[in-house]
Amino acid sequence: MKPLSSLHLTLLFTVSFSSSEAQLLKKGGDTHGNLQLETITIPEHIAGDFERLNPQTLLYHPVKMDAEKSPLVIFLHGSGGGKRSIERSKWSGEVKAFIKPKAGRPIVHILVPQSKGVWDPASLNKMLDHIIETNPTIDTNRIYCIGYSMGGKGTWEWAMTSPDRFAAIIPKGFIPDLSGINKMVELPIWAMVGTRDSKPRAEGIPAMEKALKELGSTVVKTTIFEGANHATAAGESKKVEGVYDWLFSHALPVSSAEPSVPDFSKGMPGMNLEKNEKVNGNETFQLNTALNSKEFSTTLLKFLGPGWGVRKLNREEMILAANKGRTSNATVNLAVYKSAKVPGVNIRVIHLEHKEGNRGPSVEITVIWEEDH
Repeated sequence: MKPLSSLHLTLLFTVSFSSSEAQLLKKGGDTHGNLQLETITIPEHIAGDFERLNPQTLLYHPVKMDAEKSPLVIFLHGSGGGKRSIERSKWSGEVKAFIKPKAGRPIVHILVPQSKGVWDPASLNKMLDHIIETNPTIDTNRIYCIGYSMGGKGTWEWAMTSPDRFAAIIPKGFIPDLSGINKMVELPIWAMVGTRDSKPRAEGIPAMEKALKELGSTVVKTTIFEGANHATAAGESKKVEGVYDWLFSHALPVSSAEPSVPDFSKGMPGMNLEKNEKVNGNETFQLNTALNSKEFSTTLLKFLGPGWGVRKLNREEMILAANKGRTSNATVNLAVYKSAKVPGVNIRVIHLEHKEGNRGPSVEITVIWEEDH
C-alpha cells in the first residue's frame, strides 16, 4: 500500500474487468492467431513496493476459448531480458508456440513480466495477484512457470516461496537453493542443465532432484544435456519433446473453499489484538505491531487470502485518513478491500506509523457490512 499522509493523499484503486472485457478483443488490436497482446501497467499503489520488477508487463489473452477458464503460462527471462525495452520482448519464440491451437493442448493465457535484475518473488506475487483479480478467465488451479538461467532461478525461488501457487514448474540452467525444498515435495518439477555448465548448476540440479526424492517427491525429474555449456543448453532445452504435454498434465486440486471474511479476533502474524468492538453491526479490531508499512502490507495480503482486492477510496475515507494523520501525528496507510465472492462486505485497514514518542506502529481493521446486505 502507498502511504497516505495527512497532507498528501493518494487515491488507491484497482481496475476490474468482466469476463468478456478481460478478453480485450479490440478490433485491430495486436493479434496473432489465437492470441491478443495487452501491455498492462500495474497500478502504482501495488507497483510502488516492487523490487526491480517493471510495472509494465505483457499479457496475452486467447481470442477464442474452449472453456470458461484457461491456464496461465508465465515465462521469466534471463539476465539479458531486463536490458531491453519491453517493446522488444513482444511475441517471443516461446509465445509464438501458442499462436495456433494444437490438438491435445489447452488454450492458454501467457504472462511475460520483466525484471531489471534478479527476480523478486514477493513482487511477482503482488503482480500475479493483480493479474488474477482483473482477469477472471484465468484458471488459478493451472498456473505454470518456466525460465532459463536467471529466469530458472526466479522460477525456482518463486515456487519455493509460494509452492501452492503453481501446478508445475520448469526451471532450467540455474543454481538451486535447497533451503526450502521441504515445501516443494508435492510440486511437479522438470529441471534441465548441461554437463558443462558451471559446477554449482551442473552438480546442484541433480543434487536438488536427489534431495527432493529423498523427501518423498515422485514428481521431480531432470534432463541432462551431455557436453552442453550454459549457452548451448538453452538451445538444447528447446528441442526436448513432450515438455508441454507434461506441463499441462498437472493441475492443483480443485478447492471447494471460497473467499470468506477473515477472523481478526486472535490478531494476525506479527500483530497482537488490543481491543475489538462492535458498532452498528460493524466490527473494529485494534492491533499493535512492529511491522512497517511494507511488511504489514505483505502480511495482510497473505492473511486475507485469494480473492480480496483493493477498491477505490471514496471521499469520506480519504477525509478519515487525513483526520487520522492529524490527530495521531502519524503517517497513515489506508486501503479498503472487497471480494466479489463475499458481497456486501468491506474491510477497511488503517496502518499508522507514529512520528513521535516510543510508540510503535498500530493497526485498525474494520469489517463493514453494507446497508443493503
